[in-house]
Amino acid sequence: MPVSLREAIAHEIHGLSGRELGASSRQLSRHYRGGGTSHLVVGSAYLTGRLPGTYAATSDALAEAWARCAGPSPDSLLDVGCGPGTAAWAALGLFPTLVSVTLLDASPAMLDLARRLAVRSPWGVLRNAAFDLQDLRTSGDLPKADLVVAAFAVGELEGPHLPDAADRLIGAARLLLVVIEPGTPAGFRRILSIRGRALARGWHVVAPCPHEGVCPLADDDWCHFPARYQRTAGERRARGGTRPFADEKYSYVALAPQGIASGGERVIGRPRRQKGHLELRLCTLGGLREAGASRRDGEIYRRLREARWGSWLPPFPPT
Repeated sequence: MPVSLREAIAHEIHGLSGRELGASSRQLSRHYRGGGTSHLVVGSAYLTGRLPGTYAATSDALAEAWARCAGPSPDSLLDVGCGPGTAAWAALGLFPTLVSVTLLDASPAMLDLARRLAVRSPWGVLRNAAFDLQDLRTSGDLPKADLVVAAFAVGELEGPHLPDAADRLIGAARLLLVVIEPGTPAGFRRILSIRGRALARGWHVVAPCPHEGVCPLADDDWCHFPARYQRTAGERRARGGTRPFADEKYSYVALAPQGIASGGERVIGRPRRQKGHLELRLCTLGGLREAGASRRDGEIYRRLREARWGSWLPPFPPT
């Protein structure tokens, strides 16, 4: 996270003890495990318990999606289900071209928190952003923007509302739509639902898939990726432990009205490394395949050695 966001979070939780933050964080975990939404979440608990991880996942997904795109950078951003404005902060760190930012959320408390954080941002476009109270479960068109992001937002919709919300998200995006959900089987199923509706409307998959066919993963498996982030002091006080880093698991899809050049492969699991040898599980244009290489394979080994879970790779010959 940028220093300015860390400082804004520190200002919000100033005066709260580690015991208070810890109790709020545990309550937040129970709340979400019980199927609760962000409407009644305590802001300090979200800032320390969830924002560091969701920021990392959103930033990674946006960067990976844009690396696969060609064309002009976005001028406008719509952050749907913005919470404390996580996606807006992540997007502005990647796209200095943004001149218009709109944040939508169904929770007045979250919108107020997003405003307070935005005041401390280094970007005038975020300090002067539009903050609108709007629920994805209601009907009506969303404001249009070049880049539309729904990060950890659609999971709070009840099943019947998801198809309509997906259509409204697709209809709002001019250049790119990025939807990010928790890296769980349920989160992945929501991603697949939105992906399918976009493809049915003639849209195209930008990332992470190297194809636009049916997902080749079995019913008991799901596509997700880890985003490593540095834990803040507030998060360590709230959630305990001394590890300076943590991994946020997430699923995502990036969609666009225009197609992109295909021909790559996506690493969809943690690379299995042994001395002088490695194996990767890849999602390809033709489905899933295993790729392996050893030092004697020369250039192929050197290129695969740098791969990580989630990397996009040029196609390799079967090994």
